Amino acid sequence: AERPLPSAGGWKWKAARTPIPSGGDASSSAAREIAGAVGGGAVGALLVTPFECVMVQQQLLGTSLLQTPLDIVRRHGALDGLYRGLGLAALRDSIYVGCMLGLTPVVRRRLIEGHELPPAAASLCASAVGGVAGGVFSHPMDVVKTCMQGDLARAVHRDPLSTCRNLIAEGGIGALMRGAGWRTLNITLTVFIAGEVCQRLPPYLLRLTRRAEPAPAPVPLNE
Repeated sequence: AERPLPSAGGWKWKAARTPIPSGGDASSSAAREIAGAVGGGAVGALLVTPFECVMVQQQLLGTSLLQTPLDIVRRHGALDGLYRGLGLAALRDSIYVGCMLGLTPVVRRRLIEGHELPPAAASLCASAVGGVAGGVFSHPMDVVKTCMQGDLARAVHRDPLSTCRNLIAEGGIGALMRGAGWRTLNITLTVFIAGEVCQRLPPYLLRLTRRAEPAPAPVPLNE
């Protein structure tokens, strides 16, 4: 089997130096990669949730960068305030990151190794698959979480279930997918650009560092 490897002249098709997993090994490797990304997204929600809560509140109230989190903690507490919607964020990010960092590279490799697509085309197709899957399936959780974080006093949106009922009563089931198109496009383009940079930048930097290395000193000849 062959796979594209970076070279000084750009991407070329070269014989792979390591065997490509096939059959059950490839499926098992892909499953582990996706599972790792899903787990990473869920754990990352512990850091992301308070940042997003502060962001939502600052956009609503117009308070300062430092004053916003202080007001949230003083009025609602750290757990009930900053970490409101943590479960939804963990579920959303497990899907989003699982598709972005797990599904997308797996699909990209399959397209290159199994269908011999050029790397750029494979990246675009894989980014579309990962972006659409991650954006569409995680969007309802993002909508509900944002509504809950915008209502820290729980005047309207008390919990995830009541928030879903409120949104559906207001705008039908489609209310849970408001903004999904733009968010999906954002995710798809982000995944594609980030993937291309990760693939193409390291070989370029390697060539730059090699050029910057001083030439070896000449070895004197013994008379």
